[in-house]
Amino acid sequence: MAARLITILAVAVAIVATAAEEQVWLSQGVTIHVTDSVHFTLSNTMYLEHGEYFCDEEAFSARWKLSERWAVGGGASYSQDRVERVRGEPPDDVYIRHHWDWSGRPTEHLALDWSYPVGDWIFMDSHRIYMYFREDERDWAVYRNIATVTAPPVPHLPWSPRPYFTQFIYFSGRDCYDGHDRFSQFRSVIGMSVTPLEHLSLSAYWQYRDIETPSCDWVQVRIVGLYAKLVF
Repeated sequence: MAARLITILAVAVAIVATAAEEQVWLSQGVTIHVTDSVHFTLSNTMYLEHGEYFCDEEAFSARWKLSERWAVGGGASYSQDRVERVRGEPPDDVYIRHHWDWSGRPTEHLALDWSYPVGDWIFMDSHRIYMYFREDERDWAVYRNIATVTAPPVPHLPWSPRPYFTQFIYFSGRDCYDGHDRFSQFRSVIGMSVTPLEHLSLSAYWQYRDIETPSCDWVQVRIVGLYAKLVF
């Protein structure tokens, strides 16, 4: 068991290394099932770009399963951004000082989740409204549609890994975005999840993001992510 886990971690490190020129997301979390229908999740994510640690996010969410197919919930997250400030007078006394800028206000969300199993396949669709409250800006909301297809376990491999594909579509209410539809971001995620231990879930994924900036330019970002979660 230990040898297999070391092998998977080695492969994960290799994947991260190949993506060093883009972004790397490293997440850890814990999910606690209070009852059969209610659970809470705490998580932390570190964001790296070109090998530099530039953001950290703490998140909390809760879900209440209403039926076999429907669930409702919500949550909040706080983020810290690494900011560089130039001090001194050029050219001789200039130096760069780094500090962490706390978001101050959380980003809250409400969710309506739908899931439907077909044999060993699982189809999921989540409708989420995120509320953003920022200083010196008008408050705004973002709608995210998150659709996921999880494939059956791959046979003859340790821990029966399950491939999955997720697609995110964003519509923003922020003033800087033009147009009636307010389409502002698209994500595609290809990943693999395994459960090596009874209470441990691991996931590795590759993500492509196409994001509209406030200046109306579209920026493409490629990301490799690792997520380890304890489930009780």
